[in-house]
Amino acid sequence: MGRSVKAPIPFEGAYVRSVLPRGKPKDIALDATLRTAVLFQERRGKGRDQPLIVRPGDIRVKWRQRKVGRCVLFVVDASGSMGVQAQMRETKAAILSLLHRAYQNRDRVGLVVFQGIRARLVLPPTGSVDLARRYLRVIPTGGKTPLASGLALGLATIKMERLKHPGERALMIIVSDGRANVALNGEDPLDDAVMVAKRIWRSGVDVLFLDTEVDPCAFGYGWDLARIMKATYLSLEQLDARRLVSLIT
Repeated sequence: MGRSVKAPIPFEGAYVRSVLPRGKPKDIALDATLRTAVLFQERRGKGRDQPLIVRPGDIRVKWRQRKVGRCVLFVVDASGSMGVQAQMRETKAAILSLLHRAYQNRDRVGLVVFQGIRARLVLPPTGSVDLARRYLRVIPTGGKTPLASGLALGLATIKMERLKHPGERALMIIVSDGRANVALNGEDPLDDAVMVAKRIWRSGVDVLFLDTEVDPCAFGYGWDLARIMKATYLSLEQLDARRLVSLIT
């Protein structure tokens, strides 16, 4: 799940191999073309002092690849639930660790937190470690749990990033116990969260759900939401910055 994707882009990226042209040759691979032509010089009657005889069938073109970056967006419960400070500490550490590795892969990392009555985009997706440190310095915690708002803002942020960076893959990492007590549309808070979870699934975004409930058997809200989103599900003991980074890179 977490490696950068490589996509063929005409005339952009690194020249990785040569291929036969489709249609009119463009971006000719001179080295491969000459290597092919050399194989047939005797058959073509080339003399010692004559130039290399190149035929249309010898022509090869360049196949290029460039790394397509990825947007990793954390959506984190910062409400008054138990252990939120430890969760936030590990989340911040994971974000900074990912950003230290992001330069070569052209990845960007962002953070949405939800607490009180709504969610906020605390760190817009960025590849800058310095910018992330500045944004992550103070994050408010405590209060109620507007889970549906957090999921909705996470999805909206990723959709916006897709418009800005076409072809970029996205990974949403949700850190929550799946409980909700603030509605998005004035209805049932959990029903609203389920509604948004279905939208996330339909969007095709890759999701990693880190369930912070101490005993998942007690309610299982996180497991249910992860199942709806077709997310990879991990429990609280795996919320360790080093382990988390190794899982998604």
